[in-house]
Amino acid sequence: MIPGLSLPFANFRGTFAQMLRPYPQYSGIGVDFVSLASSNYNSLQITLSKRMSSGLTVNLNHTWSKTLSDAGAGRTAYYWKTEKTHGESDRRHVFNAMVVYELPFGPGRAINPSNLLTRALVSGWRLSSITRLRSGLPYGVMGASCNLPNAGGCRASYNPSFTGSARINGEWGSGDLLGARPAFLDAKGFMNPAPYTYGDTPGAGAFGLYSPGFWNEDVGVTRRFRITERLRLDFSAEAFNVANAVIFSGPASLDINNANFGRITGQQNSARSIQFALKLSF
Repeated sequence: MIPGLSLPFANFRGTFAQMLRPYPQYSGIGVDFVSLASSNYNSLQITLSKRMSSGLTVNLNHTWSKTLSDAGAGRTAYYWKTEKTHGESDRRHVFNAMVVYELPFGPGRAINPSNLLTRALVSGWRLSSITRLRSGLPYGVMGASCNLPNAGGCRASYNPSFTGSARINGEWGSGDLLGARPAFLDAKGFMNPAPYTYGDTPGAGAFGLYSPGFWNEDVGVTRRFRITERLRLDFSAEAFNVANAVIFSGPASLDINNANFGRITGQQNSARSIQFALKLSF
């Protein structure tokens, strides 16, 4: 806030350069305690669970949601009606599943082999898995070159002569990403805005573009060996991303003037990892 200068925030329309013209002695204007953004979140959350019985435990949950926001717009909440769009955190679907199953073999279980060796081999095993699936997030601001003195950055504008889909080269993950690294977004769908304008693409989700979704499967196997009445040995083997799936990240750049615009250069998950553990209890 500049001492001695009081301006209604509602009058802050247009560029900062225009606002400074009546006050050439000031190099900038600061505004405190204003509404900078508005967001709205709605969701449907469903949970299905089965408590432990017959050796089986299951927990499933799914969230279907929608987020509207102008937080990525780079302007203010006063523009809510024109800037409201999908928020950058608008992840439509999130699904998780947890399953634990104790195999029905051994003393006190449904199947108790009479053969001592068979009983020793099959008793006490527990299987578990965690499955995660989630949809992608909308892309944020599409960057561009602009002429906005003393007004910060800007966004790209839609190209009115562009037709077709802004997403090219098929579904996410297809194409030779290790070789030519094709672009998955078409820069021809956008253009640099006219001088002294911000650009008309939204703060997130231009052309309805979302980043690749995500899925992962972790599994585990455990077994308890009772050595004596007080001495126990627990064995476990766990595999994370057991399918060794590659889930690509979003494009390296969302600046339409960058040579890497729309190109995918990395992944959002890690390679398969396997670990073993032994725990002695006494």
